[in-house]
Amino acid sequence: MLRIASIFFSIALCVLPARADDIAGFDEIVSATIEDFVVPRYARLAEAAVAGEAALAGLCDAPSEETLASARAAFADLVLAHAAVEIVRFGPVLADNRLERLYFWPDRKGLGLRQVERTIAAGETPTVAELRARSVALQGLGALEFVLFGDGAAALAGTDGKARCAFGRAVAGAIRTTAADILADWRAPDGDARLMRHPGPDNPLYRTETEVMQTLIRAASEELQLLADTRIRATIGESPDAARPKRAPFWRSGLTLRVFSENAASVGALFATGQLALALARPDSAMPNEIAFDIRQAVEAFGRAKGPIEAVAADPDGHALVLFTTIPLDDAAAIIGGRYAPEIGATPGFNSLDGD
Repeated sequence: MLRIASIFFSIALCVLPARADDIAGFDEIVSATIEDFVVPRYARLAEAAVAGEAALAGLCDAPSEETLASARAAFADLVLAHAAVEIVRFGPVLADNRLERLYFWPDRKGLGLRQVERTIAAGETPTVAELRARSVALQGLGALEFVLFGDGAAALAGTDGKARCAFGRAVAGAIRTTAADILADWRAPDGDARLMRHPGPDNPLYRTETEVMQTLIRAASEELQLLADTRIRATIGESPDAARPKRAPFWRSGLTLRVFSENAASVGALFATGQLALALARPDSAMPNEIAFDIRQAVEAFGRAKGPIEAVAADPDGHALVLFTTIPLDDAAAIIGGRYAPEIGATPGFNSLDGD
């Protein structure tokens, strides 16, 4: 059930008359957000994707316990790079189903997983191009996780895993292609970055500076909603007996809590690195520090919860620690939606995650 999320976590795109001076510090905010937050994080993702594909190639060419361990380590780097930029649910990632191509989740009915299992069971070895023409569930991080950590993954260390490895190599190549395409579009001179910098009546995405800011605030709000409600509460439940850890993202690879931590930290980083405080009327406002404090509390709690999500969820102390993180996450959401957004003229309303 969506709690504070249903009240605070969404920011509507208002139809406002175009003005050049809607938001204080607008140019600095947008430049910092694009140049210091968005592009570097997608660059990190693209680099991790290249490394991940190379690690899969090394595993397929010389299968062993060592090359399997290297491929799994590269996968962890790739997942964490993705978790750090997952907050950016706007811009080029929305084109060509790229969001789902990178990570098809939640897969509530297991349809995507069954496609991956069937592909592996059939011994299919598609090329990257062939894979990218098929279901998005077959070409992202979820599929690659099952290849490396799912049932039968131990075969990758020997010759019996040749076909499975070839499929994984194609998945890694598809991820590398998608990540590179997103980064290239953000860097394009006439792409989404330019549209964000220059809102106006002829801009197809942003009429006003306020609409640009609403996009940034909504990204933070939706990230908090997704993390607190759809990921943590749906996984942990109200007690260890009610926990369903296999609903969690990346439970097979043991990366769940590290992903949660990166997701939370990205919200604080967007506000700090993107200099969103410049839009506030009072330069001494306590809101940025309050948001940073809440995010820090959540990140520190995730860091204290040791082990895979299944073990943490079953342990009363671990369960309580992870469930606690929803308190500061909800508080950060309340500040963003209930105080920050109104102060800069943003209006609560439409939420693209409603119904998830």
